[in-house]
Amino acid sequence: MFNLDLRVDNKLRPEKRLGREVLIFPRTFLFGEYEYQADLGWVNDFEPEDGTGKGGNYRRETTWNVGVVYLVSKTFSLMGSYDIGFSTGEVPKGHAFNAAEP
Repeated sequence: MFNLDLRVDNKLRPEKRLGREVLIFPRTFLFGEYEYQADLGWVNDFEPEDGTGKGGNYRRETTWNVGVVYLVSKTFSLMGSYDIGFSTGEVPKGHAFNAAEP
Protein backbone atom coordinates (compact mmCIF):
# COMPACT_ATOMS: atom_id res chain seq x y z
CA MET A 1 0.00 0.00 0.00
CA PHE A 2 1.17 3.54 -0.75
CA ASN A 3 0.95 6.59 1.51
CA LEU A 4 -0.31 9.64 -0.38
CA ASP A 5 -0.21 13.07 1.22
CA LEU A 6 -1.59 16.25 -0.41
CA ARG A 7 -1.01 19.61 1.28
CA VAL A 8 -1.06 23.36 0.72
CA ASP A 9 1.34 25.48 2.79
CA ASN A 10 0.96 29.06 4.07
CA LYS A 11 2.27 30.47 0.74
CA LEU A 12 -0.42 28.55 -1.20
CA ARG A 13 2.11 26.11 -2.68
CA PRO A 14 0.58 22.69 -3.37
CA GLU A 15 2.68 19.73 -2.29
CA LYS A 16 2.30 16.01 -3.11
CA ARG A 17 4.08 13.16 -1.32
CA LEU A 18 4.06 9.50 -2.21
CA GLY A 19 5.72 6.98 0.10
CA ARG A 20 6.05 3.23 0.40
CA GLU A 21 7.49 0.80 2.96
CA VAL A 22 8.00 -2.89 2.15
CA LEU A 23 9.16 -5.83 4.28
CA ILE A 24 11.93 -7.44 2.19
CA PHE A 25 13.34 -9.88 4.82
CA PRO A 26 12.26 -10.72 8.34
CA ARG A 27 13.01 -7.58 10.41
CA THR A 28 14.23 -5.65 7.32
CA PHE A 29 12.21 -2.91 5.63
CA LEU A 30 12.91 -0.97 2.45
CA PHE A 31 11.30 2.47 2.24
CA GLY A 32 11.10 5.34 -0.20
CA GLU A 33 9.41 8.72 -0.54
CA TYR A 34 8.91 11.12 -3.47
CA GLU A 35 7.86 14.74 -2.97
CA TYR A 36 6.82 17.37 -5.51
CA GLN A 37 6.08 20.99 -4.62
CA ALA A 38 4.90 23.67 -7.04
CA ASP A 39 5.08 27.40 -6.43
CA LEU A 40 2.56 29.11 -8.69
CA GLY A 41 3.45 32.63 -7.56
CA TRP A 42 0.09 33.34 -5.93
CA VAL A 43 1.67 34.92 -2.82
CA ASN A 44 5.20 35.98 -3.77
CA ASP A 45 6.77 37.41 -6.92
CA PHE A 46 9.70 35.60 -8.53
CA GLU A 47 13.08 37.16 -9.18
CA PRO A 48 14.06 37.50 -12.86
CA GLU A 49 15.93 34.48 -14.23
CA ASP A 50 19.65 34.88 -14.88
CA GLY A 51 20.43 35.96 -18.42
CA THR A 52 16.83 36.41 -19.55
CA GLY A 53 15.61 39.22 -17.31
CA LYS A 54 12.17 37.58 -17.29
CA GLY A 55 10.35 36.68 -14.12
CA GLY A 56 8.65 33.33 -14.40
CA ASN A 57 5.30 32.43 -12.92
CA TYR A 58 6.09 28.84 -11.89
CA ARG A 59 8.75 27.15 -9.79
CA ARG A 60 8.96 23.53 -8.72
CA GLU A 61 10.97 21.40 -6.33
CA THR A 62 11.30 17.63 -6.47
CA THR A 63 12.92 15.54 -3.74
CA TRP A 64 13.14 11.85 -2.97
CA ASN A 65 14.77 9.48 -0.52
CA VAL A 66 15.27 5.74 -0.07
CA GLY A 67 16.51 3.65 2.82
CA VAL A 68 16.62 0.41 4.76
CA VAL A 69 15.59 -0.26 8.38
CA TYR A 70 16.68 -3.33 10.35
CA LEU A 71 14.78 -4.10 13.57
CA VAL A 72 17.30 -5.39 16.13
CA SER A 73 14.74 -5.59 18.96
CA LYS A 74 11.41 -4.08 19.92
CA THR A 75 13.08 -0.87 21.09
CA PHE A 76 16.18 -0.64 18.87
CA SER A 77 16.65 -0.46 15.11
CA LEU A 78 19.36 0.45 12.61
CA MET A 79 18.61 2.69 9.65
CA GLY A 80 20.51 3.79 6.58
CA SER A 81 19.10 6.17 3.98
CA TYR A 82 19.95 8.36 1.02
CA ASP A 83 18.28 11.69 0.33
CA ILE A 84 18.70 13.57 -2.95
CA GLY A 85 19.60 16.65 -0.90
CA PHE A 86 22.84 14.95 0.24
CA SER A 87 24.10 14.55 -3.37
CA THR A 88 27.90 14.81 -3.56
CA GLY A 89 28.43 17.19 -0.67
CA GLU A 90 27.47 20.37 -2.49
CA VAL A 91 24.71 22.59 -1.15
CA PRO A 92 21.46 22.06 -3.14
CA LYS A 93 19.84 25.07 -4.81
CA GLY A 94 17.39 26.84 -2.55
CA HIS A 95 19.31 26.03 0.65
CA ALA A 96 21.03 28.88 2.45
CA PHE A 97 24.78 28.62 2.87
CA ASN A 98 27.13 31.45 3.70
CA ALA A 99 30.87 30.89 3.25
CA ALA A 100 33.52 33.31 4.37
CA GLU A 101 35.35 35.01 1.53
CA PRO A 102 39.15 34.35 1.53
